[in-house]
Amino acid sequence: MHAQMRYASLLAACTLAVPAAAEADLFQGTLVREGAQWVLVRCNAVKTRYRLDLPASEAGRFDAAWQAGAGVVQASLLASAEAEGGGYRLNVESVRALAPGSCHLEDLL
Repeated sequence: MHAQMRYASLLAACTLAVPAAAEADLFQGTLVREGAQWVLVRCNAVKTRYRLDLPASEAGRFDAAWQAGAGVVQASLLASAEAEGGGYRLNVESVRALAPGSCHLEDLL
């Protein structure tokens, strides 16, 4: 009985010691350009800002959508978030949608 408990405790400790990989999630927000850097301002009450780490193939798509949307573009991104120097960074896996306009409620009123 004690051997089983010891084994279960060891197994639990080993499981907790393994760092979890960041899982991708869907992030929706409005794109902002800060110099050469794209930033997503999330469509939530606090407008969380994420610096975007894009695949090289997507940068041109963002530029085209930005010009077509007159500088106001909303995006839906499959990405994983990381804390970075007091802010956040999104490691973008894929761009699900780009559309002209803002997703923020105060911009709609």
